[in-house]
Amino acid sequence: MTEKKQTGTKATDPGTDLAVRTSNWLTNQERVVNDYLPRGMDTRAFLAGASLAIGDSPELQRALQSEEGRRTLVSALCRAARVGLSLNPQDHESGIIAFKGRIQYMVFAQGLVADAIRSGAVKEIRSMVVYTADKLSLGSTEEGDTYTLETGLDDRGPIRGFLAVARLNDNTIRTHYMSEPQAREWGKRYGQPGPMWTHSFEGAGQKTVVRQLLTKLHVRTVEDILEAAPEEAPPVTVVSEPGAKGTSADDLVRTLEDRSEDDPPTDTGDDGELPFGPAGR
Repeated sequence: MTEKKQTGTKATDPGTDLAVRTSNWLTNQERVVNDYLPRGMDTRAFLAGASLAIGDSPELQRALQSEEGRRTLVSALCRAARVGLSLNPQDHESGIIAFKGRIQYMVFAQGLVADAIRSGAVKEIRSMVVYTADKLSLGSTEEGDTYTLETGLDDRGPIRGFLAVARLNDNTIRTHYMSEPQAREWGKRYGQPGPMWTHSFEGAGQKTVVRQLLTKLHVRTVEDILEAAPEEAPPVTVVSEPGAKGTSADDLVRTLEDRSEDDPPTDTGDDGELPFGPAGR
């Protein structure tokens, strides 16, 4: 009996396919992103953080199925590269976030803190949520500010306000406090409608009180840099929506890290073309 050999193309896992195409596109953007990154920062490590964010977020993957989502991803990456904070979700410094079909770059409270400490402007800075069951006392002396915060042991109740505390290079303590109504009013007046104020009032309040304290200390923040920068995006060719579902962050990062410096990127069209068309186009 003659043995019949199977012919045909082996099916490709759609998640792996999207991982490969995404990492190819990110690799092709290294030159563009590198123009914005601070000197000495590793471009591939930065883009690996973007891969993690995309792999961990179904919302980002859904947004990338639209032309608007793909276009705004480029702007978000350029703005992120301009300030050089980590995009790795585990670092909590900054992130790319999908909101109403667009992808935005957002600095978190920890990003403001990390940047201020790295710059040498302060030794230490942190933010705290104050609840109604907590006991907070604030004071001011010639040597600096003072505070005591006794947290409630059981149910701490609703949010009362936000406190930021900084230790300066001469060990002076400086504080800034915002009540819950003050934070909400600030968000309505100055905060742009976005996912942080909509979905994470705690995070938005902590970020705001940290930024206000740094402003009071005359420390320029990454937010100031972003506000002075245009909403730039290098020209790209946007193709049709993804033909595959999402994948894990590990797949995306592993594919990106496995590429050597000498390996040419897989052909995905022009350098600026986004890899989200149907597989095998």
